[in-house]
Amino acid sequence: MSTAIQLKKSLATALHRTMRADGLNVTTAAAKIGCDRKVIRRLLDPNDTAITFKTVEKATKALNLEPKLIIRPLPLKKLAPLAARLA
Repeated sequence: MSTAIQLKKSLATALHRTMRADGLNVTTAAAKIGCDRKVIRRLLDPNDTAITFKTVEKATKALNLEPKLIIRPLPLKKLAPLAARLA
């Protein structure tokens, strides 16, 4: 699974859970966030990675969520197969 899909799946899951807990549907979430319903559907689609950080910020802020993106070096165990393929 690509990194983009993994990140989007995490975002979509968090938004869906929060919307459910707050009793929001697509229409009410769109009103709360201040966007179109199409944007909410795209945010909730784990395979749609064509969203901006600005949209993520707007949605998470409106739903009282704190997004975090952590980037760190791969452990050596994961680098060895990559090195072998490149050699």
